[in-house]
Amino acid sequence: MESIELVLPPLPSMASGFAPDIWQWIRSLPGQWRADESHSLQICNSPSTNQSLNLVVTRQSEETHPFSLSFSICDKSRDHDPVSLWSSHYSKLKPANTTDVAAQFLLEIVCGVLRYGPYSSSRAIFRLPAVHVSEGSGKILSLSVLALAFLVCIYEAPSTPRWEFIGAITARLTRDEMRHAARELMLALGSDLEEQWMRSLNLGITNWAMEALRSGAGASSPLRFAVFSYALSASRLWKVQVYCPVVAMTMEHHPSHHHHHQQQHQLVKDERLLFSLNYQQLESVIQFTYRVAFQENWIDVGVNVDNIRSIRATQFIMH
Repeated sequence: MESIELVLPPLPSMASGFAPDIWQWIRSLPGQWRADESHSLQICNSPSTNQSLNLVVTRQSEETHPFSLSFSICDKSRDHDPVSLWSSHYSKLKPANTTDVAAQFLLEIVCGVLRYGPYSSSRAIFRLPAVHVSEGSGKILSLSVLALAFLVCIYEAPSTPRWEFIGAITARLTRDEMRHAARELMLALGSDLEEQWMRSLNLGITNWAMEALRSGAGASSPLRFAVFSYALSASRLWKVQVYCPVVAMTMEHHPSHHHHHQQQHQLVKDERLLFSLNYQQLESVIQFTYRVAFQENWIDVGVNVDNIRSIRATQFIMH
């Protein structure tokens, strides 16, 4: 009910044993910081280049923005300064009415994800709801950081370590606990920000898939990247919310996904039309009714489609 199978570019085999607990790291930060003091956490690493992607938090003197966040690449084999890929200095987040460091941290990360969206502009100021982050919802922080790290790697990371970074991040994003955290985050953000969040992520996936197709690396085994499709249950109803980049969907009646795109490119001569066909995402809301009947030796569960509110393909429009 909560998953949809996509075909995406192949990823390197990556051991998933290293999984930093971002919530515990936030809690371990000191209560009193000096100005410009920094703390970092390794998100993932590239064994072939001996480089790592680190999340860095730096104390600032501003009251409205008490700290800044950044993603940097560190080379363990060389004595070089870290290379910054992204910073929250440019987030233009309207300060939320909260003094909770974890909540402010989460809002900065969410703002960073939205900034990569198709409707974002350099002058946009995001107004996000106040979100309380507790022990029980700490996975939301991990999910948000990994989602932003995923986009930062797609758009900003050097080509050499990029695939290993993306492989490590994707392996953790597809875990079951991240799927549950995604549902909690979507409910906390509300429908409008959920739509912007999903379009930001799926635009990144689309760009990643198109880059792989252009390089000839697009044919791969199916990869479950369904962490941002979710289902809700209430009053004998199941509501299934599905988002999927069109370019990443498995095509019927074609031997391979890559072969389909080669044929599509040959048939569609207009480059603008081809771009429009590729840069879309499927958005769907399907509602089911269900009944449960307890028998002596078994349980009967009946499910019917109650309502299909929308199945539409929405084009990514870049400003």
